[in-house]
Amino acid sequence: MKLKKMRKSMLIILSIVMVIVIGVILSLNLIIASVLRGKIDAALEKNKTTYQVSLGGVGGNIFFGNIRLKDITIQPDSTLIGHLREGSAKENMAIEAHIPLIRIAGIGLYDAIVNQEIDIRKLEVRKANIRLLKEEQKDEFEKEDGFNPDSIYLKNVSGISIGSILLTDNTIELYDLVKDKQMLMNTLSELRLSGILLQSRPGSEDVFRVVTDRFKLKIEKEEFDLPGGDYRMFFDDFEFTMSDSSLVISQFAYKPTRDRLEIATQYKYTREIFDMSMERLELQAIHIGKFIREGAFYMDSIDIYGLHLDILKDKRYPFNESLRPKLIHQAIRELDFPLYIGNAQIHESYLIYQEKEENVKEWMTVSLGELNVSADFITSVRDSTRTGRPMMIDLKARLMEKALLQVQFAMPLNSREDTFFFSGSLGPAPFLVFNQASRPALGAFFTGGELHSIVFKGSANRTHSSGEMTMLYKDLVAEVLKKDQKSKNKFLSWATNVALRTSNPNPRGKTAVAVMEFDRVMYKGFGNFMWKTLQSGIVNTVSPTGKNVNK
Repeated sequence: MKLKKMRKSMLIILSIVMVIVIGVILSLNLIIASVLRGKIDAALEKNKTTYQVSLGGVGGNIFFGNIRLKDITIQPDSTLIGHLREGSAKENMAIEAHIPLIRIAGIGLYDAIVNQEIDIRKLEVRKANIRLLKEEQKDEFEKEDGFNPDSIYLKNVSGISIGSILLTDNTIELYDLVKDKQMLMNTLSELRLSGILLQSRPGSEDVFRVVTDRFKLKIEKEEFDLPGGDYRMFFDDFEFTMSDSSLVISQFAYKPTRDRLEIATQYKYTREIFDMSMERLELQAIHIGKFIREGAFYMDSIDIYGLHLDILKDKRYPFNESLRPKLIHQAIRELDFPLYIGNAQIHESYLIYQEKEENVKEWMTVSLGELNVSADFITSVRDSTRTGRPMMIDLKARLMEKALLQVQFAMPLNSREDTFFFSGSLGPAPFLVFNQASRPALGAFFTGGELHSIVFKGSANRTHSSGEMTMLYKDLVAEVLKKDQKSKNKFLSWATNVALRTSNPNPRGKTAVAVMEFDRVMYKGFGNFMWKTLQSGIVNTVSPTGKNVNK
């Protein structure tokens, strides 16, 4: 009986001790949470900027290194918003966010208390709404420093290390303040950041800098709905590595959400409808500091592998004659943000362009297989364009997947008239391979003949092109279709072949060197301008009345 009473007393004592211990733990949790809340509030006050930041509460189990930060709101003030609209803000973009919960796990409590070193194993942000507010860019791209990652004030801390940050089910919106328009909105299912380290600056114990040597950003298998609802973007892997400032995206796609002819019906004017995918995109040596501070895109190189680009245009709708599309170098030079790319290359890719004409059953189709493009000195930076160095573009491909096409462009970026220069060649092929383009577009097709080569060179500005072409071929035979595009027009076919120069050189051995010239249709783009220029040379070669240099 006495033993039973002793056991009962021991159980009561243990229960009381446990209650006391639990109470102490809970009290210490509350005390430490209160202290932590105070430190966070002090840090926010010390680092006060043009943002209003509020914190709803702090909780968790401090002894197990787990902390919860609740209801965090980040709001730019009205002054910053006003400066962004005017293009006079220090930053090129503002952030507006509401974060219901941040979970911090695996904090080393001993090091945090004794050594004042905060080592976090994992930080997780769930279901946040993040809004990026884009500004009006200054004309001269001059920005004062905004947020400085080398000067962050933190009191009574000797260092912060975060193993990984995981963002799940967070909604991100890009909003244009000037146009008052949503540019992009998407929910990211998972985004992972790693290698984040804050170290105190020498001689300034309470001022820290972000050390980014080990920083990585990784996103897997994401889909984005684009404004307008016509397209979606996909990728399998997105990885940015700070150690070499590289960005790699795998299996990227830009796809229409429905049949492209159906998309075309919703537009008043004809326009290109795209279907694009690529195996891999690599950006090397990105100047991330310039991007963060100035919104400037500087990088050494871009490489695109396995691009497949399918462009469709339904020409049964009218052209918008008020458009004035820019030439390639003109568009780059006049970008509203600083851009510098040392070299860009497209490797082993494929392009197909198709047009649908009124009352024509077949699609006009042009394809470029084994497509490789290299471009050097792509820039909108004024100090670079003023040097006089031209942007250079070199293209190689198999036209209609048969004839080897090579074209070179030299595009000065500081020309008042945007004059540029071009030259190139086309290798041998039977004329029959071009019927997929000539039959729907011209109502004519080839039944015989061999193209040996085409060599051309010329120059152009915003409104006019000129140059020379030497087209060597033999035994050209063509037929012209009736308006219904179904049966041959025998008379016109006979007349066409009587009028054609069937060979160049002719039977007497004389070679025609044709004139190329074209007055640009100003509401059409660069591709049409170049094609019509080359077409003028082809017509002047095969027609006995065509303009020849040596005539």
